[in-house]
Amino acid sequence: MYSKHNDSYELVHSQGMTAFEKVVCIGKSFDKNSLSLGLKYGVDMLVFKVKFNGDDNQQPLSYEHVTTFDAFAFILQGKRNKIFSSFTPNYGYAIVAEVERFVFVFKRRTTGNKSLQQLIDQDSHQFLGMQVQNNGIALLSQTSMVNIGL
Repeated sequence: MYSKHNDSYELVHSQGMTAFEKVVCIGKSFDKNSLSLGLKYGVDMLVFKVKFNGDDNQQPLSYEHVTTFDAFAFILQGKRNKIFSSFTPNYGYAIVAEVERFVFVFKRRTTGNKSLQQLIDQDSHQFLGMQVQNNGIALLSQTSMVNIGL
């Protein structure tokens, strides 16, 4: 785990992270002193809440596994045109936006339910940014901003 100091990054924590191949996405948390990381573990994405110590937000205080998106890392690997990926702060949905046109929304599987996928076609918009909230997705293109409800 690296922390930004001025214009450089410093290794601040590495214990216990060797089993994870890479960071898949970074998400927002409700708490201002934390963020969420989606880490690839096999074909799944494990989401950890990272809590920071105090106002400086430099040294991580703790890591807590909060949920798993089954097979999401596998799905991401197959999306060759992806430009953004994230998940909602309440961990209900994971979202992948391709460079142009398509947005994929994956509902997290709960006990006894199937994972659901929704494809959203935004014509020929090329995406420049994406913001994910619990109730929707905001997509920024060169000509417009589109809000999609979840």
